[in-house]
Amino acid sequence: MSSDRRDIYEVAPALLAGWLAEQGEPRYRLKQMLDWLYAACVDSFEAMSNLPQDLRRRLDAAFAFPVLREADERKSQDGGSGKFLLELADGGRIECVWMEDGNRRTFCISSQSGCALGCRFCATGAAGAGRNLTTGEIVGQVLHLARARGGTGNIVFMGMGEPLLNLTALLPALEALTDEQRLAIGARRITVSTAGIRPGI
Repeated sequence: MSSDRRDIYEVAPALLAGWLAEQGEPRYRLKQMLDWLYAACVDSFEAMSNLPQDLRRRLDAAFAFPVLREADERKSQDGGSGKFLLELADGGRIECVWMEDGNRRTFCISSQSGCALGCRFCATGAAGAGRNLTTGEIVGQVLHLARARGGTGNIVFMGMGEPLLNLTALLPALEALTDEQRLAIGARRITVSTAGIRPGI
């Protein structure tokens, strides 16, 4: 991702509204964009077909989507769960998981590309430390799963990494997940699992 383009998932609606106003765009463009980003879950500005082509070009020049290349997908034998291996812009890899039981759907999200805690029961810990994910990379996992599974579900931060060691990205990601203008997932449907990082708690 170009360093001079801000991750679109890290731009709050109020800031996006301000940018659109500076561009001379009408107010209704904000809702159109938010619908494309968080309801339709598109992963490019070009896909926002009801926006003028010139605006799509300006958006692409100012903002970027996080790089989450799908490297692999695996499903359980019964089809009730599966996981994606996603490759980041720097070549690091993370996993995100979906589980479905009847009408109940749960997404398991990573917060780091590795983990320095080294818990004996955890395969990620055995692999060693990676890096903190950005807010956009965290939100991007949820949207990747939503595209694949046809909607969102409960969210559990129990993937790769220790969430409370990445509060700088975790807290704005939680805001995006619960924001009524964005993903509007109820706070009671989100669980942040921790090994017990006391300052974060």
